[in-house]
Amino acid sequence: MDNSNVTVLMTTSKITEFATPYEFTWEPVVWTWWLVCQLVLALVGLFGNVIVIIIYSRKNRLKSATNMFIMALASADMISSITLIPLPSAKTTTNGIIGQLYCKVVHSNVILWISIVASIFTLTVISVERYFAVVFPIRYRNVFSKSRPKVVILLVWITSFIINSFSYFVTYRDPATAGCVVDFRTPFIQAAIGTTLFFLEYFIPVVIMVSTQVITINRLRQQAKPIVGAENAGPGNKQRANAFMLKARKKVIQMLFLVILTFITCWTPDQVAFLVFNLGYVEPQYLGGNLYRMFIALAFTNSCANPLIYTMSNPQFRDALRQLLNVQKKRIFPFTIGGASGNTENTSADAPLPTGVDALEAQGGAME
Repeated sequence: MDNSNVTVLMTTSKITEFATPYEFTWEPVVWTWWLVCQLVLALVGLFGNVIVIIIYSRKNRLKSATNMFIMALASADMISSITLIPLPSAKTTTNGIIGQLYCKVVHSNVILWISIVASIFTLTVISVERYFAVVFPIRYRNVFSKSRPKVVILLVWITSFIINSFSYFVTYRDPATAGCVVDFRTPFIQAAIGTTLFFLEYFIPVVIMVSTQVITINRLRQQAKPIVGAENAGPGNKQRANAFMLKARKKVIQMLFLVILTFITCWTPDQVAFLVFNLGYVEPQYLGGNLYRMFIALAFTNSCANPLIYTMSNPQFRDALRQLLNVQKKRIFPFTIGGASGNTENTSADAPLPTGVDALEAQGGAME
């Protein structure tokens, strides 16, 4: 055998062996029960929140601060649903900035968690907004003026990005294995980050939501007593108007109860378990176990439930959805961004979608 050929073969073999760990190689997607559940949650959440965005993005519907926050909530949940769709994960990554970015952005799922935190904060903002609308209706007009909801939404996303920026420092590409690893350096740092996340992303929002809604519900009940008395005293236009407002108040109470109950039910197991894990009371194998995945699935269910809680309880939303589907029923896809009706003068499809809070707000200073 020619010596030059031997040299070339040996060199080529060494180059191939040396270069292999520095290229992207992918783990195949194995459709376990967890990935199937993840895909179903992603598709259901995507479908429901896209419907909400389509309907609320139509003309005149974003004049209400409540409706604008609901659309922001749906947008955050839509992004969460998209990033939840199962994709192949990299077993090894290429050297350089591309591999580092993959580990810090894709492998860490930072976009998913930014959108989830934005959704949680938006829920909190909605609770505060409704608190002001019911308890301080005059101040409400100043606090939630026409331009401020957009600023609040922007601040929510900026805050969510800052809170999740820790992922950039604990997720990196391991040069020895060319894979992505998460390393908190010390147990103290992991415990500090885990505790901070628990309070910022869960505990404080829950305290704000519960406290504001308890006050709101108590105020609504106080306002309901004179209305019931006036309604029983005799019929009349004023009594009928007050009765209508009483029904709107009852809807608010029911909706707020569902909001708090669903959020706490979906997120408490995951958040408490994640805190315990970061404090070192649970073995690292927990993150790959079925219990962890069940808690995550329950938490992601909240994104699917939000469209039902915040919009499907609204009769006008149901009417707009029905009109939208009726117009598009002969097409391949039952809904598009186009108009819901050819004659907008005889339909409420383009009218604002007031919630119970919007109806209460219309009373002006009578509640303060």
